[in-house]
Amino acid sequence: MLVAKLVEACSKLSCILLFHCQTLSIADIAIGAPYENNGEGAVYVYFGASSGITQPEVQKITPSSLPAELPMLSRPLNHTFGYSLSGGLDLDGNGYPELLVGAFETDSVVAFR
Repeated sequence: MLVAKLVEACSKLSCILLFHCQTLSIADIAIGAPYENNGEGAVYVYFGASSGITQPEVQKITPSSLPAELPMLSRPLNHTFGYSLSGGLDLDGNGYPELLVGAFETDSVVAFR
């Protein structure tokens, strides 16, 4: 099923480990699909389980699904969204890791907390 999702999305160029539970060896992952939706892009979030990665994805994030009032959703970020991913660190000290999503040839990112 995951292989079919990868093929369907045309190109999954980015993948980041979001959270890893050392004692259980369970990891959540985010996979960027920057060329999905005619180049708009998307990010898929999957939960890890002791049996592997859960199916289907628990969340699909696209630029069009984000609040319109975000200042960084200009043309550059709503094209190839998901081209770059960074995360796994708790930047704001709330106990949960953040996910940063960028697009090709842009200097802006969206931070998910």
